[in-house]
Parts: sequence; C-alpha cells; structure tokens
Amino acid sequence: MQRLFIVRHFCSVALAALMLSLAAPADADAYQAAISWLPVASSTAETAGYNVYVRQGSDYQGVAPMDAGLPVADANGALQFQVAGIPMGPTSWFMVRSYSAGGIEGPRSNELSIDYASAASVVDSDGDGLVDAEEDINLNGSVDAGET
Repeated sequence: MQRLFIVRHFCSVALAALMLSLAAPADADAYQAAISWLPVASSTAETAGYNVYVRQGSDYQGVAPMDAGLPVADANGALQFQVAGIPMGPTSWFMVRSYSAGGIEGPRSNELSIDYASAASVVDSDGDGLVDAEEDINLNGSVDAGET
C-alpha cells in the first residue's frame, strides 16, 4: 500500500497540526486518509472527543461529522483517525473540532485538502497495477490520446 503525506502547520486554539496520509486498495474508486492531529492543549481535561469533517463542496454546512472519539496518542503525541470512502475526483477538504462532554464543539482546526492529482498518485481505480497518475498523464480525469 502506497502512502502520500501532506503536512501543513497552523497554530490554532483547537489544533497545532493536521496531517493526512493517503492509501488505496489495489482496485478502488475511492481512497482512505489517515487524519492526524495534536490534541487541544489549553483544555485537554475538558475534551471528551473529536469530530472529523470531510467536504467536497464549498463549505461544511450540512456535512455530518464523524466521531473520532478520544483516540490514544501515538509516541509523538498525535491523535489519528481513518476516513474511508473518499471519492476520487473532487477535491476533498478535512478539518477537526474537539468537543466537550456536553457536546459543545471547540474552534475549527486548520483545513487541509486532497485534490485529484494527489489522490491519483496512490489510487489504482481500474486495478491494473498502475496508479491513476501513471495512466492520466495530464491529470485531467479523462482518457486522452496516448493515455491508458
């Protein structure tokens, strides 16, 4: 399984960093991303869990959160959650919010995106052993002359 890492740092009240790791099965129209973040520092005792939001549209309105719960931190202190079934093609945006025991969410984390070109470097949507980026040379999502 190949992985692509996208890391950006942004200081926020909610999170210090959000990282994405992509992976895809051999035959996929979708891919999965490992979302990693640092826990809320200012109110860790009050944090009951985290919600992960994934959107393909212009905003998060109407997007149901995925409850990541309160993951156990890894050796670097980061928390992680797997998001599966992310569709190939549209750009997907990710952000995380902590929540209290009463369900009140904290501030938004920084936001990261995965576009078609990034996903195509790990996804083999037709299962022929070549990732989509090797077949769609110009990364336009169409089979053009000279592409397989």
